[in-house]
Amino acid sequence: MVFSNGTLWTNYRMKLTGPCDMNLKRFPFDQQKCFLTFESYNYNTGEVRMQWNQPYPVMLLKPIQLPDFEMVNFSVIAVEQMYPAGWWDELTVAFVFKRRYGWYILQGYIPTMVTIVISWISFYLGPRAIPARTMLGVNSLLAMTFQFGNIIRNLPRVSYVKAIDVWMLSGMLFIFLSLLELAVVGFMSRNEGLPPKVKKKRKREESDDEFSWKRIQTSPHLELRQFWVDKRINSVRNSTDWAQSKPQSRRDATLLSLLLSDF
Repeated sequence: MVFSNGTLWTNYRMKLTGPCDMNLKRFPFDQQKCFLTFESYNYNTGEVRMQWNQPYPVMLLKPIQLPDFEMVNFSVIAVEQMYPAGWWDELTVAFVFKRRYGWYILQGYIPTMVTIVISWISFYLGPRAIPARTMLGVNSLLAMTFQFGNIIRNLPRVSYVKAIDVWMLSGMLFIFLSLLELAVVGFMSRNEGLPPKVKKKRKREESDDEFSWKRIQTSPHLELRQFWVDKRINSVRNSTDWAQSKPQSRRDATLLSLLLSDF
């Protein structure tokens, strides 16, 4: 449409797909700002001038509904860009999108919190329930790893750490510390429930075994080394019945003394 004063009114329907550089450091509680720039390709400012229509340069016919984002604001910018061939008008519109994080709360944060709490149940099972405590800790760690992989599967690969990475790695650290606590408690309570005489005897045998093992490692006698291996195997097999293993331990100690006297 051409007006009497020379003004040309034209209307085009265009569908554009523009790029948007995202910063995912605060994902999924992030906001993204995307830019869309209009510029003449052949004509500079000496031939064509471009400017936003005031007072409403950009109008939305209806609210934009996106599954992952919500548009919270937009603004317009008009600048003149310098090129070797002259000056060109650039009209830029900036859209600000806020991510909808409800899905990540339900599918990521709440399940991981439940997994961490489940791993803490092992603290109330007692130091003797080693299999049950181990099963809880290992299964919680595997569940956390699966949830982490399921969330980051659809995200772009970036080289920096995101907010959800800090959350997931912190949860894995809590579960790993619970497994470490299980190992420490199991080691410290390995003699719990045994009679005092058996505890003293076991400590004495451990010290004697360490001393004898150092001598046998440097011994050229193959029979003595084989005896030591058989003794360690028998001690493991008979560890559950200490009363029956007591005479056998005396015979082993006597035989070991006879063999050591040959040096």
